[in-house]
Amino acid sequence: MISRWHRLEMQMLRPATAKSPQECMRIEAELLRAAQPASGVVVALGEEGRLFSTHELAQWFLRQQSMREMVFLMGSAHGMAASVKRESSLLLSLSPLTLPYGLCRLVLVEQIYRIATVAEKHPYHK
Repeated sequence: MISRWHRLEMQMLRPATAKSPQECMRIEAELLRAAQPASGVVVALGEEGRLFSTHELAQWFLRQQSMREMVFLMGSAHGMAASVKRESSLLLSLSPLTLPYGLCRLVLVEQIYRIATVAEKHPYHK
């Protein structure tokens, strides 16, 4: 249904297997950077990020529309390197709670769909 307005592609990177969490995050940071498009908006997800209402997030998205691509980054069980968070256009929190990856992906996709319906004045979001 979201394909009516936007192309959505999910790319999952394998978690790094190193001896320390810090080394895993360093390796994963390199993988995340390599997977990003040359230009576009990069949104890192983290519980310490900025919380938005749906309408606030929709407005933020609409201001980014001049960019061709928007990429959302999720860290592994070890977290995400601080450098990746700093380099992102936005550090977004979907909840102050720590969410399992499957639920985080589900909430993110639903919010992207909801934002698209807000932008298109579709009755899904009332």
